[in-house]
Amino acid sequence: MQLVRKVPARTIERRLNRRLFKEGLELKKCRVNSADYDRLGRYYVVDFTKGRLEAVDIELDKWAEHEGALGSHEVIAY
Repeated sequence: MQLVRKVPARTIERRLNRRLFKEGLELKKCRVNSADYDRLGRYYVVDFTKGRLEAVDIELDKWAEHEGALGSHEVIAY
């Protein structure tokens, strides 16, 4: 039996950004009280080489799993 380890969201954000940076992308977090929150969601991805939005309103856990930043024995502690 494998124990589940809680990992802080900030740690996952850093891991994900290290992986995305290699592709010219960066994970951003929108403030809840921002005027753009409804359009961008909590997390969004920017292509800094082209200066455009790559993805909006992403689910951190799903992106982290897809990019290999979240292990199968880890869950995000918000």
